[in-house]
Amino acid sequence: MIRVAAVLCVCVLLGQGSTLRITPKKDGVEVSALLSEAAAAKLPPGKMSQDDGEAWLQMHLVTDGKEGPAMLGTYQRRGLELVFVPRFPLVPEKTYRARFTAPGMATVTAEHKVPPRAPSPLAEVATIWPTVDELPANHLRFYLQFSQPMRGGKEIFEQIWLLDGDGEKISDPWLRDELWDETGTMLILYIHPGRIKWGVLLRLLAGPVLRDDNRYTLVVSGDMLDAEGRKLGKDYTKIFKATAEDRVRLELSDWKVLAPKVGGKDALTLELPKTHDHLGMQRFIKVADAKGKTVAGKVEISRDGKTWKFTPATVWTATEYSVVVDAQLEDPCGNTPTQPFDVDVDAVMPAPQALVLPFRPKN
Repeated sequence: MIRVAAVLCVCVLLGQGSTLRITPKKDGVEVSALLSEAAAAKLPPGKMSQDDGEAWLQMHLVTDGKEGPAMLGTYQRRGLELVFVPRFPLVPEKTYRARFTAPGMATVTAEHKVPPRAPSPLAEVATIWPTVDELPANHLRFYLQFSQPMRGGKEIFEQIWLLDGDGEKISDPWLRDELWDETGTMLILYIHPGRIKWGVLLRLLAGPVLRDDNRYTLVVSGDMLDAEGRKLGKDYTKIFKATAEDRVRLELSDWKVLAPKVGGKDALTLELPKTHDHLGMQRFIKVADAKGKTVAGKVEISRDGKTWKFTPATVWTATEYSVVVDAQLEDPCGNTPTQPFDVDVDAVMPAPQALVLPFRPKN
């Protein structure tokens, strides 16, 4: 964020008393060029397209004296002013140049150097999900939760690695699809499915990433950059042991439903026999009333992914309710209530199971 008090407005005379200005704002900058009446008549009032505005006024990042591409943003004519606001925040300590060209007038420029950012804590790895220290050898997915938004890029797959029990890096374990949540603070990291599924060529050639009864260390390098270009500064690790592969579907009959009392807002609790995907538990388990309408409330997930709690917005009544499970719910190996992640085409598939668990609050 740009500190307004630390930066002076940059003004350049265009002739006949007009100016090109770069003015710091609370959440960025505003670039404005004062138009002559003749020039203003050539532009429509109000908002205009990127192409139309950019033909007159641009802003560029300047690197080693060279201008980069024109920045994206919003344009509008406000009376006798042509105003541009960049779409994205400016980078601290970088120089930007505004360039204005009006018909019949020479091109003029104004420069603006963004001040250093205010000191703030470095980003950290807050949590690595699953949090348990034993994972099936066909484990599919980790969630890396950072304390601040991070910078993406394919290089991140070289900055996160798996070490075997001897401290040696496992070669190319990741599916190199970069998946972040909407906040940019959570990276969803997949072990390559081709090294998990039976009979797939990649597994046959490279072998599985994890093997039963071996210990591993997931390392997040301190060289990873946050959204502001700062390094984490130190490595983060998760040590775990691989156990036998889990290649069976989720059996809801193994879930324990602990019903709340009538007339209160005590939590409904589900106790699960094994760790489930914590984001999936938030999204794909709901509570419905007797009419099938979703009950409003708050969900809490235990750190080990084995307990799901639901606190309703209103009190429980003496009627039937149901826990409704979406078929997309997974465990960390990708198994769902309808089938395992890796299907053996020669095996006999179990009969479909109901994805609804009825319950009634206790008196």
